[in-house]
Amino acid sequence: MFDRFLTRMHVCGAVFVAATLLGGGAVCLASETDHAGDVNDRPVNPVTGTSGLKLSQAELLREFEAASVQEYTIGAGDEIDIQVPTQSDLQGHHVVGPDGRITLPLAGPMKVSGMTREAAAAAMAKAWTQFYSNVSVTVQVTKYSSNRIVVVGRVSSPGPLYFDTAPTLLEALAKSGAYSPRPADGTINPVTKTGSPAAMISRCAIYRGTEQVLWVDMQDLFASGSGVDLHLRRDDVVFVPDEQEALVSVLGQVLHPGAFRLTSDTRLVDVLAMAGLNEDAATDKIRIVRPSTGQTREVSLKDMLAPGKSQTIEVSLQRGDVIYVPKSGLGKFGYVLNKFSPAGSLLMFGAIAGGK
Repeated sequence: MFDRFLTRMHVCGAVFVAATLLGGGAVCLASETDHAGDVNDRPVNPVTGTSGLKLSQAELLREFEAASVQEYTIGAGDEIDIQVPTQSDLQGHHVVGPDGRITLPLAGPMKVSGMTREAAAAAMAKAWTQFYSNVSVTVQVTKYSSNRIVVVGRVSSPGPLYFDTAPTLLEALAKSGAYSPRPADGTINPVTKTGSPAAMISRCAIYRGTEQVLWVDMQDLFASGSGVDLHLRRDDVVFVPDEQEALVSVLGQVLHPGAFRLTSDTRLVDVLAMAGLNEDAATDKIRIVRPSTGQTREVSLKDMLAPGKSQTIEVSLQRGDVIYVPKSGLGKFGYVLNKFSPAGSLLMFGAIAGGK
């Protein structure tokens, strides 16, 4: 599945990751009635969220990374050593399977993904108490394969990167070659490792699942010193765009969420076709959000494809627009939008109170 995802990113420029909604900011809701015309024809009245305050970049970045700075938890693909000093027959080396499980001697399959080392050791000791008394267990991670960050876009070495602990944004960018010298064609001489100096990155996006995207103003970050040590979360995707590229993001119930290139003749239906719709997508409530203005519009795919109506329903997309496809059966949904600079914003979608 990951290989297919990487292939799709190279073809369409899509990026993908996993999501947790954050509190605060302003929740912007659109009405249930479709309107014709451009997305700017439809202003949105914000509803105060939990904080009711516009966050500075430093505050927003701290809030975004809050769940990232925590003790490492075991994940699929990790390799662990189990040490039981009093019972050598229970010791061994294990690779955590895709289902998050390993198979223990005597006790059988056990799910360890999502556990810290100490929690996993305690669970194993408990599982073995039916066979032995006073079992002391120690778990050591010997290879970190699940703590993965994907960096794509204008970098020298796009793809997955692996870290022992949660990396910072700058560590991930540096390891991907975002600041490496390279010639104009974007390649590096494999022998001399030389090229023209890399241009300063002015902005990048962090995709966290199918519901959340954070655009970071790198110039402001360096100038103010805020968020220089911003920590990423496992499976985050960092996207470094070409400064000349016009991009729109597609999130929600689609097969290939992420960023897509926008050309002069790209239509909304074209973008949706490239992203692909899931079977449970609510195609009658497709949301188009323009973070630069906080405005939104809701359209129906059926109406856009209907003969004679496509010209009146069609939406004019602009650089930075976010297209969100909700799940079918979801009563009400909205988004949290925090804007902290002209080039930075945090956009999160999800159900709202009473929405399910």
